Amino acid sequence: MMSALDCKKMWPKAFNFRCVLLSALCFFLISNSFSQNPTPTPERDPEIVSLLASAQLAAPELAADTFLKVAASKRVTDSAWRKEILEQASQLIQQVKYPVRKHVSLFGVQVDSVSGYMTYAYDQELDALSLKSRLIKQVLAVDRPRAKQIVFEIGGNLNLRPLSCEDSLAYDVADIYRAVGDVAKVAFSKKEINEGVRAVFLLPWIENIQSPAQITPIIKLLREIESSFQERQMLGNALTLSINRNFHDDRSFTYALAGDRLLEVLAVYISYYSVNEKVDFRPSVRDFLAKNFTSSRCLDNKPRKNELPEFVGTANSLLYRGLQPFVLDDFDSVEYKGIPEMRYYLRSKMAIKFDQTFRSARDAKNAPDNRVDAATQQEWELKVSQMLEDLDSWKESDEESEIEVFNQKCVAYRALTAEVAPGPLKTIVLRRFVRYLADSPVQKQSFIEWLNHVSWLIRLEPRLFSTLCREIPNLNFRVLTDMQTIRIK
Repeated sequence: MMSALDCKKMWPKAFNFRCVLLSALCFFLISNSFSQNPTPTPERDPEIVSLLASAQLAAPELAADTFLKVAASKRVTDSAWRKEILEQASQLIQQVKYPVRKHVSLFGVQVDSVSGYMTYAYDQELDALSLKSRLIKQVLAVDRPRAKQIVFEIGGNLNLRPLSCEDSLAYDVADIYRAVGDVAKVAFSKKEINEGVRAVFLLPWIENIQSPAQITPIIKLLREIESSFQERQMLGNALTLSINRNFHDDRSFTYALAGDRLLEVLAVYISYYSVNEKVDFRPSVRDFLAKNFTSSRCLDNKPRKNELPEFVGTANSLLYRGLQPFVLDDFDSVEYKGIPEMRYYLRSKMAIKFDQTFRSARDAKNAPDNRVDAATQQEWELKVSQMLEDLDSWKESDEESEIEVFNQKCVAYRALTAEVAPGPLKTIVLRRFVRYLADSPVQKQSFIEWLNHVSWLIRLEPRLFSTLCREIPNLNFRVLTDMQTIRIK
């Protein structure tokens, strides 16, 4: 079997892929030994044992999050138990609904939209890839070979299908590349780096790039690790080949340019290799940009007449000194079609009715002359009761789906919760809100959207939430309140 050292001798050819694959197999066989001798363990904290038992029956996202938080806490002092908890977390992550984190793909979009609230939900980082990123970092601290194995098994294949111009959400995969970078920095010896073992380890994360969303994160990863000359040559050439194509995904390409500052990152990448390796990657990078700037693009990226498309001028100034810049004629045959499908909240009859009632009642209550007026405050309480009844009657319809109604009703409950003063009325409002959350099927359909509102309530009223949860049998609530009680964050 060919060794990594044999591969090193062939590195001037750089891409003898048989060599690379065989070296990868060697690496896997060598590093795929993770069994450890049994060690005595201290008595396990019964509160933690109980919490984990409950979490296993909760929503997969909450279960995985709980296991990771417990493993990172000071309540687990036995390393063998910590590794066991992390292995269980790894299994739970496989059951999570959403595979990868996403963000609104356009700037300036109203937050009161389906895409806006999905972004809030994704920001909790309970998608499978974000959870795997956390898992890798935690495993790395206790078992470096196991962390390497997890990264090797993923192999950079993130299953990112091309987005359409109608998609309103774009991929965010930066966390997993940071986790892979952490492993690359500490899990390999200098000898392994010089012999190309780490290069083989990282190569699939370059060769398996499927989306422009991956380009900025992988370049940042490569810039942050200390590399040997051979490793830089191999990975740099692999990256240039991997991205030099049309991704047929203008939505991700444009978001990478705007949100990930791809052009600036590419400029640094080009400069680094030009200065340190005397290699000019500008022609290849220009080819990559040309293929994606001049293929079919989304209608919202169409430039004004006699103007270059957005970001092209920046590309010319940053990347192509001494090379042919892009000119207007390059874009004559570009076809522009498709715009994001956006659904906005607070526009239905029920939403408008609630909003008008709430604003009118709130403004009357808060008027300077009415703040100490008993009759006005009593009227406010009656209006709150009326609004609670209106919320009960707000159901899904042809105009709004069940999840859309859920998000808007939760926003309404949140507005009431924040406006009602502490006392019996606030308890009534929160009890109705908590019961609504507990009974909502959304916690099974889209748990992260459900948890987004529950987490807001916990942050605002932690004690009252915990008290009210005791009245309502709900396993997800139980796990959340138990984590509060034993201070697992």
